[in-house]
Amino acid sequence: STSWTPDEDFGLLLDACVRLDGAISKLRKEEEEEEEAMTSNGGNGGKRRRRRFDRILVAVTGKGPQKSTYEERISKLKLTHVAIVTLW
Repeated sequence: STSWTPDEDFGLLLDACVRLDGAISKLRKEEEEEEEAMTSNGGNGGKRRRRRFDRILVAVTGKGPQKSTYEERISKLKLTHVAIVTLW
């Protein structure tokens, strides 16, 4: 929960979400490369391994003066594995 005020640096959370999304993308790429190598070597019988991550949902609640500013910033983020939603 946040009050969306200047004393709360909500940008830290957004930056962390961007970094997390990038880290998950990197892990997913590595997993896909490992699966491809195993399959081409006759490895796991064609079975796909369970992925470590699927998607992360960040739900942010609260009301305050900077909410719309951060909602606009959130809408411009290009995230693949992390979704950020704001509630009330």
